[in-house]
Amino acid sequence: MVTPKYEQYNDEQKAYLRAERLRVESKAEKAKPSPSINKLHKTLTFSISQWALLEQVREKMHLDDFNQTLNFCILEQARVLEIES
Repeated sequence: MVTPKYEQYNDEQKAYLRAERLRVESKAEKAKPSPSINKLHKTLTFSISQWALLEQVREKMHLDDFNQTLNFCILEQARVLEIES
């Protein structure tokens, strides 16, 4: 019997694999020259405890920066809400 891709992993392992894929894709995107047409700069305001939680997520998932961490958190929450597959 063949196990479908990712079915042998638990939820935490699947989340780590998604974080790693996001990190690799982000590095590849930064490496190629592209116009900044699709980029938006926005100032975000968080409490110290929210930044601390974000830092803990970044460290646990081995992400490089807060952009990757916020992207990961948004995508994970979208999966929980079943609005992203």
